[in-house]
Amino acid sequence: MYQKQNKNDAMYNALHEMLNKHLPICSAADKYNLPRVAIYRAIRAQQTNTTSRINHLHNAKVKLEKHIEHIQSQLSTLKDTQTS
Repeated sequence: MYQKQNKNDAMYNALHEMLNKHLPICSAADKYNLPRVAIYRAIRAQQTNTTSRINHLHNAKVKLEKHIEHIQSQLSTLKDTQTS
């Protein structure tokens, strides 16, 4: 368990340095003693997760906009009936 945690920490640190300090993948792999392919896969997984979150947020925004339109139409109908 401890060794797995160390690998997770190493992967996190490698990805963090690559993104923030523009460290090349090869250098990060050597520095943290990780296989390059594992770093590539971690990057791809992160991109997939980010894309999924963006799509989810976009869909939620569309639903909220439709809900707001529906409420606004109900309010305008209510105002019309009160002024009549």
